[in-house]
Amino acid sequence: LSQEEKIDLLCGTFVQVLQSLLEKRMKLADNQRDMIVMQHQFTYKIDQQIYQTTSSLVQIGKPQYQTAMAKTVGLPLAIATSLLLEEKIHLTGLHIPTHPAIYKPALARLAQMEVVFQEETTLIQM
Repeated sequence: LSQEEKIDLLCGTFVQVLQSLLEKRMKLADNQRDMIVMQHQFTYKIDQQIYQTTSSLVQIGKPQYQTAMAKTVGLPLAIATSLLLEEKIHLTGLHIPTHPAIYKPALARLAQMEVVFQEETTLIQM
């Protein structure tokens, strides 16, 4: 990105040019895989007791185009689109995916594809 280089696009937006450059430089070798590791920790109080829930996701991609990044970024969008086209989401307007009508069926489908967070809850203080 900081050197002069011929772009292999006849025309394109800035984002398409950037994508083309990044794909060349960040391409995985045939025998390489990527990995996604995500962890969320929540500390909360219920009835004077303090709990901590840890939610973890580990995804390991397959060589070449079946990457963990593609699976964890592309699948949720594809699932949401599918749910809309199947008329299984009955919301109108703009919504973020924290609405139960979106995330509950989306997480169920992701689980079928082995994209699942593992959760553990511990009591920290009584």
